[in-house]
Amino acid sequence: MSDVRTSINRYNSSSRQNFPGPKKTVRKRKLCFLNVKRLPLRFRSERGGGGGTFVGRVWGTRPTREEGFSTTRAVSLTSTTVAIPMIPLGLKETKEIDFTTEIQEFICEHYGEDGSKYLPEIKEFMALRQAARTPTRDEAGLGLLMEYCSQLAAAEARFFPPYRRTKIRFTWCDSLSGLPCEDREAGFERASVLLNVGALYTQIAARCDRTALAGIDSAIAAFERAAGVLSYLAEALPHPQTADLSPACLALLVRVCACQAQECVFERLCHAGLHNDFHSLLTAAQEAAKVAEDYTGVVGAMQQPELAEVLPFCWKSLLKAKSEHFGAVAHYYLALALLDHAPAPGEDSRDQEKALMDVHETLPEGPSMHVVVTNRDERTKLALGHLSKAVWRHEDAVRTAELCRSLRRLGNLQNFLATARDQAKARLAKFQTDGGFINASEAPEIAPETHHNPELKPPVFDKVEGTDIFRRLGPLSVFSAKQCLSKPRKVHLSKPAEGYGMRLGGDSPVRVVLVQPGSAAMRSGIKECDYIIGVGGQDCRWLGQAAVADLMTQAGIAAVEVEVVTPLRLLTFSEGSPEQRRIDSSPRPLATGTITGASTLTSGERVRGRKTLRDKVSSLFGRKKSRPKSVPGTLSSMFDRTKDWRGY
Repeated sequence: MSDVRTSINRYNSSSRQNFPGPKKTVRKRKLCFLNVKRLPLRFRSERGGGGGTFVGRVWGTRPTREEGFSTTRAVSLTSTTVAIPMIPLGLKETKEIDFTTEIQEFICEHYGEDGSKYLPEIKEFMALRQAARTPTRDEAGLGLLMEYCSQLAAAEARFFPPYRRTKIRFTWCDSLSGLPCEDREAGFERASVLLNVGALYTQIAARCDRTALAGIDSAIAAFERAAGVLSYLAEALPHPQTADLSPACLALLVRVCACQAQECVFERLCHAGLHNDFHSLLTAAQEAAKVAEDYTGVVGAMQQPELAEVLPFCWKSLLKAKSEHFGAVAHYYLALALLDHAPAPGEDSRDQEKALMDVHETLPEGPSMHVVVTNRDERTKLALGHLSKAVWRHEDAVRTAELCRSLRRLGNLQNFLATARDQAKARLAKFQTDGGFINASEAPEIAPETHHNPELKPPVFDKVEGTDIFRRLGPLSVFSAKQCLSKPRKVHLSKPAEGYGMRLGGDSPVRVVLVQPGSAAMRSGIKECDYIIGVGGQDCRWLGQAAVADLMTQAGIAAVEVEVVTPLRLLTFSEGSPEQRRIDSSPRPLATGTITGASTLTSGERVRGRKTLRDKVSSLFGRKKSRPKSVPGTLSSMFDRTKDWRGY
């Protein structure tokens, strides 16, 4: 890391160098972050899989390293336990950030405290972020990312208000293209971490051993969690900064995770072993048709212009091959049900007739379903029609996998698709005549149906373990960036015989709800709505009313030192205050309108929706009346409050 910092400092010093000579102009070099949508074709295609692209990380090629960026381990789709791999998402990479100066300055300006007192908390927060850059691919890594996301949300509420532009630049690499992007909003940091949470769920699911039932269930749960996190991110993110955080891309990633969960549902059905009966084969056929339909929809969604430029070509090829494969499996299972499970002579065939009518999207052309079920030749024709479709779609799956260079490297996938194709072709060859003719009818498509639809499970932040790192500042409901408070001040209370003359309320922190006129509390400077944050040098931001009352009672008749803060918003706009009267008497901007009845207006009179005589004269002479720049109400009121209470 020291070498990286040295190279960055050398680059910055060289870029700021000035050469002598009046005619020579030095053009300052800037670190330009390109738009992901303008990514060159060589980085979007499969051939450009090297470099910092997601394709290069997935297929094991060596990625290039950006200065100061962390490197993640390669995520391989190759599986040693199952033949059909899953698609895991790559993690976003980021640079190391120093929050020390920014947080200390904000604590000094906003909370009126010495920011150096919170240096241990700042270092702990930075260490947590550093660990979250390279999480482990397990539940511990997920817990680390979720903890940092929760701590980041609390830090954003304390130190990063929307009206203040932070000096920190959050830099993250796009997980699809590898291009860096920076933003000064803490929401961009939180969105990037959440995307890594969803990506880590997909990596855990892809590594599950799906040859065992427990592994299949774990993969389903992980894909559902990933889809829920990405769906939550798509709804909570207001402005996308990178291609992988755009609404279209997030919606597509949610569908990809849901499709892979649906595929695991089909694997769980087949894991226990299909019963060699008519209805079990029809159920498996409809489950496979459901998987094929979902993958077909995802492949169609990938053709959108904003997605076609950034998505890896190997994704499209693998999803297309899966769509064709599971469609072929659906037709193959239905053909087996028709060929091997014909009703016995004298057996009631109405059950099979109803089942075949439900499993087909449209009724097959030709004789009625009763004739198809009971007549052996018609039943065989329909079965061979489904078997022919299975062979055709298997051929398409094998061809699609062979056209992609990345998929050709997966020997298990190639062998699996070829074996499934040969199995269907061998069954179909038994019905060929000497001339190679197969007497088959046109088979309709199979209606997709499933017994388990994947659920989108959003992230649960309430179950994240750990306390607020900046807990010493006080409860977040009061001590936050959106609450304008005065600087902490200390008052000395001398307890007379009649008491302090104030009433406490609330809890953590305790609030002064009533101050009696002429009491000791009023003479010392305590006002209503003040928050008590210390008594006798002891911090009591998190103490309740009983504990604070005990601390004040222990002082006896001696003077007790009480530290309080005042919510400026309530004091500045209290009813009848001089500040409120000043604001009420200040001029307000008027709405523009048609100039009517100008003869009835005096030179100093102003009517809402009209112009004064002075304004009319100014407009006749071509003088444009300047208007003061408008400031948002929240900001202007905040500035007024800060100015009014600066010397309090």
